[in-house]
Amino acid sequence: TDVEKINMDSQERKKQFGLFASIGTTRKQLSKTVFFEAFIIALIGIPIGVLSGILGIGVVIEIVNYLLPNIFDFLLTLSIYPLFIIFHTMKVLYILYQYLIGLPLIILVTLFTAVFTIVCFPWKNGKPPRAVQVFWSRSVLWFLLVPIKVTGAENVNPKQSYVFVANHQSALDVFAVYGWLPNNFKWMMKKELRKIPFVGTACAVAGHIFVDRSNPRAALQSVELVKKELVDGISTVIFPEGTRTKTGEMGRFKQGAFKIAMDLNLPVVPISLSGFHDAMPSGHFYVNPRARVHL
Repeated sequence: TDVEKINMDSQERKKQFGLFASIGTTRKQLSKTVFFEAFIIALIGIPIGVLSGILGIGVVIEIVNYLLPNIFDFLLTLSIYPLFIIFHTMKVLYILYQYLIGLPLIILVTLFTAVFTIVCFPWKNGKPPRAVQVFWSRSVLWFLLVPIKVTGAENVNPKQSYVFVANHQSALDVFAVYGWLPNNFKWMMKKELRKIPFVGTACAVAGHIFVDRSNPRAALQSVELVKKELVDGISTVIFPEGTRTKTGEMGRFKQGAFKIAMDLNLPVVPISLSGFHDAMPSGHFYVNPRARVHL
């Protein structure tokens, strides 16, 4: 009969599909249901798991570092810890980039520039060595991913000799001035830099003047040497503070730069450097990626 046929079909479905046979579910329908449920669980569960893990790490770090000195500050800091973790992860990656990629590139371009400058000794004030030196200076900041804003360069005449004076905030100052000042010039630099392999020799060949700050008589001789260089549009750049600032505040200026300007009747042009102390303070060996520098 029809009833017996239906019962036989029902028993056959139970053998094939188990308990789901009683509600008429096929294998295709079952797979769609399981896939949909698994997708929903993953969609909700994975973000919750990731956020829970980040917050858990944040809690551990906060407790270890600060030992709960203030519960309100702790809760406030905890609320932004996902961003905190992401920021510090990017900072670590940036520092690794500086040492593993940026620094080797800087060393290579420095060696090339030093050798090229030494080879071009007979044309030390010519355009080819100057162009390579400008490229070297700019590439250092490029490799370190330091964006720089330059204003006022159009106010100086590249064919005029000047005495440029600049505040000294960081080791990066040299690359900014060398790379973006349009005039050909000679540095007055401390004599300790003469000991740097290749770089010291290249600086001497290029006509830069080394100053012995511990010996007043030798310092005066250096001043006389730089005076001889300031002809035919050659300028000089001096950091009148004598050394980098430790606090970010401008130090007291020494008189040497202004004495040179008065003796040779040359205009003094001030250069303002800002943001460089934030980028790389004295005593630090990596660059702050958030700093913005301005010349």
